[in-house]
Amino acid sequence: MPKDSSWSYTLVNSDSTRSTLLAQMPGEGNRRHYHDNWDEWWLIIKGEWEFEYDNKLLNASKGDLIYLKRNTIHKIKAIGEHLSVRMAVSRDDVEHIYLEKDGNPHQEMCQKSQRNFWSIKPSNLIVVNQTYTYRP
Repeated sequence: MPKDSSWSYTLVNSDSTRSTLLAQMPGEGNRRHYHDNWDEWWLIIKGEWEFEYDNKLLNASKGDLIYLKRNTIHKIKAIGEHLSVRMAVSRDDVEHIYLEKDGNPHQEMCQKSQRNFWSIKPSNLIVVNQTYTYRP
């Protein structure tokens, strides 16, 4: 795969799951959006990423697992000085609902998505009653 340009490669694409490696150069990313019918997660493979969610920022790096519940407004951008790679897990039919002009989300959506964001190291992932919990 190229080391100086963006690329993507689909690892798995079935009826229930799609896993894609996404590589982006610093400053590249997606527009602010949400999914009303799907929880989404990523594993950081290489580099650094900035996750914006509910008007907050979180930086993630190699080994971090990021999980967002549906209706959480988010935007992801590669940061740092080199190509960054993340594995995204979703489904082919998941709709991306983009916000007009990439503006701030309205208040009702912010209230719905509070506490829907987790950043964890894979070794610290604990599943309790199908709820993901971080234990430092």
